[in-house]
Amino acid sequence: IVTLRARREAGQAAQVSTMVSLRQIFLPFTERLDPNNPTDQQRATLERAQRLQGATRGCTAAEALPRTSDRPLDPGAIRLEGVNPPPLRQVLASLPIGRFSEPLIAPDGILLLMVCGRERQEEEQFTPEIARQTILRDRVELVARQLQRELRRRAIIDQRV
Repeated sequence: IVTLRARREAGQAAQVSTMVSLRQIFLPFTERLDPNNPTDQQRATLERAQRLQGATRGCTAAEALPRTSDRPLDPGAIRLEGVNPPPLRQVLASLPIGRFSEPLIAPDGILLLMVCGRERQEEEQFTPEIARQTILRDRVELVARQLQRELRRRAIIDQRV
């Protein structure tokens, strides 16, 4: 199954994209969520997420929170147009900077997202010169690997005792 995520036309004017810097807090459940019958631990986790969402302001405050899972706090800069599913993209686009989102409930836990910064960037236009440089660099790397492989094959190892 293939999904078309975006379409770009080469040679047109530079496209503008929005890069967002995020912080995420994931509060895991001890067992998988049954939406019709949540456990006491899952209810308590939701209440904790709602308290964090209301009380935490700013990225430095989010970074100071204790770690609750092995998921990274800072997933790095993300291109907003590449975020899927589209409802999540809309949440991130409308979220004020420095405020947590509403708790996003998943079967394995609750996710809180915070946008720490938005930056509009013009994507580099793909020109024939850039294509030439990329092809040349790839060919040089290929020849280097071939030469290295040939040298290893012809090498004579002389061990002296």
